[in-house]
Amino acid sequence: MEERFFHLRSRAVHHEESNDLVQLDLEFEIDGEWQAVALAAEMPPFRAFVCAALMCQHAYLRMNASELDLALREARGEFWMKTADWFVTEVTARFELFIEGEYPSTDDLAFISERMRDCPISRNLTGAVKATTLQVIETESYERASASSP
Repeated sequence: MEERFFHLRSRAVHHEESNDLVQLDLEFEIDGEWQAVALAAEMPPFRAFVCAALMCQHAYLRMNASELDLALREARGEFWMKTADWFVTEVTARFELFIEGEYPSTDDLAFISERMRDCPISRNLTGAVKATTLQVIETESYERASASSP
């Protein structure tokens, strides 16, 4: 049985009041190096599937944050997928959230992460172990991080 590991990261910028997506940057780790993702017909199909799984979780993050009246400024994600003979066995996602205004409660974050784990793509991965975690980053940390970013 051949195992494969996939690792992505994302940075999404949102319109704070509506949580509409303004920009989404994806990177795929290949041979220890990060490469920007440009979805195209030439992309290996399973790699596109992995990207779609991350994008699906991100969409459910945005939608459910909006449902709870949380204004996302930015979301940074890391996403890991493990397969055995091309069957998905594990999906792990971790998102750092930069929120404008009131911070969500622990229950709010648990609600959103549960919904993200059950996005349509994840829902179809019935045999996989799934974990999604959310962490709110303080506004001051965001400002420092943004100032030091390239």
